[in-house]
Amino acid sequence: ADEINSLTSSAIGFLILQREKNGDVTGVASTYNTSQALGPRLDSYFQQQPETWQQLIASAEGSTELQLALDGEDYFSVVHRLSSAGGPPLGFVMALKSSAELLKPYTDLQRMVVVIGSLCLLVASIFAWIFSRRISSPIIELVSMTQDIQEGRYPEKGAATKSTDEIGLLYGAVLKMGNNLREKAELEQEKERLSLERE
Repeated sequence: ADEINSLTSSAIGFLILQREKNGDVTGVASTYNTSQALGPRLDSYFQQQPETWQQLIASAEGSTELQLALDGEDYFSVVHRLSSAGGPPLGFVMALKSSAELLKPYTDLQRMVVVIGSLCLLVASIFAWIFSRRISSPIIELVSMTQDIQEGRYPEKGAATKSTDEIGLLYGAVLKMGNNLREKAELEQEKERLSLERE
């Protein structure tokens, strides 16, 4: 039992049948368990649910899978009936493992997938925000510059483009247009001033 326990990390319990003097089975009792707390819990379970051990003993199969709840904790178990050669059943041996322990690798994996997925989503959101700001900021600046030109506030003569991509080329074209419009406006003002001086 200890070897099986060390190989499978399952709790092992041996239960024997309790009989009256006439041979009738009246119950089961735990004789050896790899876990000290397991014996009383199994005894309590089989006393409260005698139909379970009765079905295990009456079963034609030597091994049976059984799901049971011990003190509110669910367990999966494999039960093997013990019999003497050609004689009546003597009891059974159970290998038990809590469903929480069995499902732990899957819940850990699920938790890890959620954490990694959340981190990836956060990183992707940050990159998307940075990328959108990098694209929208020059466009917003261009819109502001064209509105200033429309209102007669022209860009400074020394202003230069900030990048060489398509938006930078557009920015340069708007700057050039603004400078040309400023020069035209200055020429018109000079022309008006000269015409006023002549009169």
